[in-house]
Parts: sequence; C-alpha cells; structure tokens
Amino acid sequence: MRALIKSMTGFGRSEHISDRCKIIVEMKGVNHRYCDINLKLPRIMNYMDPVLRSYLKKKINRGKIDVFVSYEDLSEQGYGVKTNIALGREYYQALNELGSELGLANVVPPYQIS
Repeated sequence: MRALIKSMTGFGRSEHISDRCKIIVEMKGVNHRYCDINLKLPRIMNYMDPVLRSYLKKKINRGKIDVFVSYEDLSEQGYGVKTNIALGREYYQALNELGSELGLANVVPPYQIS
C-alpha cells in the first residue's frame, strides 16, 4: 500500500474591519515533521496566546506554522488630550526656578489670550 503525502505549504490572510478596530491575521505553513507554531501577537492580545496556540494544535497535526496578527484601534476612545493642571504648574515652577538659577528672564513667558 502506498502512502499519500499531504503538502503543508500554504499561506492565508484575513482582514476584519469594524467601527472599533481593524484586525489582520496572516498564516504561513511549511512542511515539517512536528507541529511547530510561532505566534506574533500585538501586546494588547498577548493574553490570547495560550488559547490560540491550543486551538491551532487541535486543528493542525504537523507543520511549521507562523501566525502574524496585527491590531489597530479605530475607536474614538483613547484619543484626545487631557490636561493635568497640577503637573503643568510643577513644570512651570521648575522652569522658572531653572531660569532664575541660570540668570535667564522669563523662561516661560506668560501668554494672554485675546
């Protein structure tokens, strides 16, 4: 009886875009005697590493598999400037003290908004 060889070489790419995020997953597989899975995840998804690795090992018997995941946050959350008044005052005071020590006048000149 003759054994059939299954090729493990392949490449796939998928992209998901929603209002909140954009996720791209790319997988590359080459023939290999054992199941060797290499995951490259963005930091925000590191907690998923063991779950993904376990899932892939159930679906793939052998081969060297490289999985690359990229994540982009498209939501409005996390964007915008927040003012830290207390920290600003400390910077202002420190710069003026430095200016006085170095003999510089008006290191941080006052601005008037008209």
